[in-house]
Amino acid sequence: MGVKLEKCFFKEVRGHHQFVELHFGGTKKLKKLDARADDAISFCLRAGCRFFATIDYIEKSRVLESEIVATSNILRSTDVNPHPYLN
Repeated sequence: MGVKLEKCFFKEVRGHHQFVELHFGGTKKLKKLDARADDAISFCLRAGCRFFATIDYIEKSRVLESEIVATSNILRSTDVNPHPYLN
């Protein structure tokens, strides 16, 4: 088909969802596609594309994570890796 995923831009945080903009090459009909990050991330990793995010987006994601952790009664153990995605 000749379509290749080139870039993944993390664009927006809405509620408890993150959204990305996927940029494609190799065709004139498909340039950009918006998707939820949780739906698109494995596709992007498999395609080997590059990821981009602004500092503002990263800060909004940190606030979102702290809100989720605060409301879910999850306690992080101190004897494991402190990074939340590696536990």
